[in-house]
Amino acid sequence: MLSVGCSIETDSIHSSSYNLEEAKTSTHAVFRVRQIAGYDGQIRGDALAGFVQVPDGADPLHFISLAGLESTLPAPGECKKVQNVEFDQTPEQAGQAELLEAQSVELRTESGSHQLTPYAFPAVANVVRGVVYTSRDNDGHVLPSGVIYNLLGRSIDFSGPHDRLTASQPLETPQGMPRGFSLNSKHLSPPRPEDVQMNGVPLASANSGLAFAPSDVLDLSWAPTSNATDRIFVLVNSPQGQWSCGFNDADGYGSLPLLTPDGVSMTDENQSVLLEIHRVRATAHLSEDIPSPGRTVDNSSAAPNQGLAQVRVTFDVAVETLIQFEKRADSF
Repeated sequence: MLSVGCSIETDSIHSSSYNLEEAKTSTHAVFRVRQIAGYDGQIRGDALAGFVQVPDGADPLHFISLAGLESTLPAPGECKKVQNVEFDQTPEQAGQAELLEAQSVELRTESGSHQLTPYAFPAVANVVRGVVYTSRDNDGHVLPSGVIYNLLGRSIDFSGPHDRLTASQPLETPQGMPRGFSLNSKHLSPPRPEDVQMNGVPLASANSGLAFAPSDVLDLSWAPTSNATDRIFVLVNSPQGQWSCGFNDADGYGSLPLLTPDGVSMTDENQSVLLEIHRVRATAHLSEDIPSPGRTVDNSSAAPNQGLAQVRVTFDVAVETLIQFEKRADSF
């Protein structure tokens, strides 16, 4: 299971403004794909998807976050302790959202097809209910980094908003056309962080982890990508808690503070810390800009992606290492 329990909202997601006055009731396809190369040599990964139908006048990001499909991480230059998200329903966000059902949800890459399994989402304060789609296991080999993903959804909301189908009802209309609408969209995932160094020591040379003296700062460097919207965030898992710090990927370096502003040390001598270096690419495409291969999923006459207000995709690819903080030389 991946150590980060959430996906990411970045500035790139908000670059396309969303007009709530025009949205009315709208449906938003949200995908999250994660892969991490563990220090133990294991490649772990999972995917999560949902089709979030929001009520009139509501901010879709509020309900997308409640459904666990996205969450906020530190901005570049910011560190914060990782905590559970608390439910907060303000008057502006009152209403109910539904996670729509689909006949099938699939991710296709050069590694093959990755089918997602429906999972009944537990109702959150009676404002979010329905179905999300998840990976069957944590095999990261089927969710590669640095490749094109074709995201497919068939017969989304196939029963319509007011007429839930029973198992015996057909998935086609009397005219022989598939019910609901389809998703067919292509997106490029980023490569995992490469040429990572910590205090000048290459991560690739540390098969069983790294050892450093306790310090207030850990200097990091990596090979940046050419995508200006990519972000780096570092997750520190220590006995004192879990912290995450954000960086601009394009900078190629950053200093990781190991002492929080309130004086709490993230590390201590003679203890091990699991460090994860994540690269995140988060995009949002409004209906007219959804990157489509130009064919249907359902073999219907309707164009794919009609009925969707936007498609939001977050890729999170990471490497991890185990750091041993040794006893200080001046300690007795």
